[in-house]
Amino acid sequence: MQTTMDSSQLIHPIDAMQLMHKALRAEAVRVEEAVNALEMGGSFKPFQRAFYRWAMALGCHVEMEDGYYTTWLPATLLTQEEAGQRHLMERFEALQSYLHEDLGRMIVIPRTQRQLRSKVIALGIVQDDLFEAEEERVLPVVRQHISAARQLELTRRLLVDAEAEEPGTMQDWVAQDCSATEQQWLADLCAGQASRLLGASQGSWSASSQVPKPMAEEVTTLSSPIDVMYPIHKALRTEAAHAEEVVRALDIGGSFEPLAQMFHRWATALEYHAVTEDSYMTALLERPSARTNEAEHRRLTELLADLQTYMREAGEPAAVTARTRRHALGKVVALRVAQDDHLEEEEQRVLPVIRQQISEAQQLDMAQRLLLDRKAQEAGWPLAWLTPHVTATERQWLAALLERATSSLPQ
Repeated sequence: MQTTMDSSQLIHPIDAMQLMHKALRAEAVRVEEAVNALEMGGSFKPFQRAFYRWAMALGCHVEMEDGYYTTWLPATLLTQEEAGQRHLMERFEALQSYLHEDLGRMIVIPRTQRQLRSKVIALGIVQDDLFEAEEERVLPVVRQHISAARQLELTRRLLVDAEAEEPGTMQDWVAQDCSATEQQWLADLCAGQASRLLGASQGSWSASSQVPKPMAEEVTTLSSPIDVMYPIHKALRTEAAHAEEVVRALDIGGSFEPLAQMFHRWATALEYHAVTEDSYMTALLERPSARTNEAEHRRLTELLADLQTYMREAGEPAAVTARTRRHALGKVVALRVAQDDHLEEEEQRVLPVIRQQISEAQQLDMAQRLLLDRKAQEAGWPLAWLTPHVTATERQWLAALLERATSSLPQ
């Protein structure tokens, strides 16, 4: 996902706010990268260092805004600004509590990593919503109604903390994510040399976040018929990762159609998988496990419907915007995390029970139903969907499994 800012927009002293926002967005990207880089079995300390850097910078920015910036705003804008800041800081505090209380003494495992990553992305979305609202509604008012001298005074207060041991720390922090022209503009601004502010630049910046590569898969022995679940789960995880890549790559001003096409394939496979399990597999489980599985399937269905509704409503009136893209990303990530949590739960708790307590004939029946949609005009579509996501060895195993199932069970 890429955001571009033209440095020719740096005309008024208050435009330094855009550079501060740029730096905070870059911190959010670094924090997400820190989550992606966590090592399984390791600690969360590398992430915590990146997170606290982001938290301290944002906390300082909001505090300085409250002390100097918001006092000059009209009442209507002030109310919106304060509400947005309060919501953002509440989310930050919630994530900080999660780190201390839930993850403080834990090691990194796939579930905690993806849950943490989801929370970081959600927090970044809230931050970007606030900054976008400031840039669209607040900064134009400040430019029009507050003199350049007062803007300069305000901006220098935000960037230069005279009471700090090193007053230039905030300025240096913002400058690290600026182009050379932006750095010079910022230096002139903080020095009070407003007449030398530059209004042209060829620099641009990127706030793209690298989608993490899927973790190396553990080799799973495909022995029992119910082990058909492993290739299916792998394919569903791949679809989820691909959906996140697609939403991040959506062009501003473009269409949601690439995501809609990707989502349709993912949703169709996930819904069929869940419905088939509820119809045939959960009935074979003990009541607590069956009810848990059904509840998780309902949650996935709700998240699927929510994302589908959002894409339809966001895509109808206008083209993709930065806001609609990041909110679509938030919903895709939430669905991906819920799906992967559910699949992991099945693999760890449900499949071992089925192998031990359910007959091979019943497992073969379940495998056949998962691979062949008996109610569809093209009954083999589930297997056709699955095939590109598996290895040659897995394809051979699936073909042999389906042959056993169809030859041993009534048609």
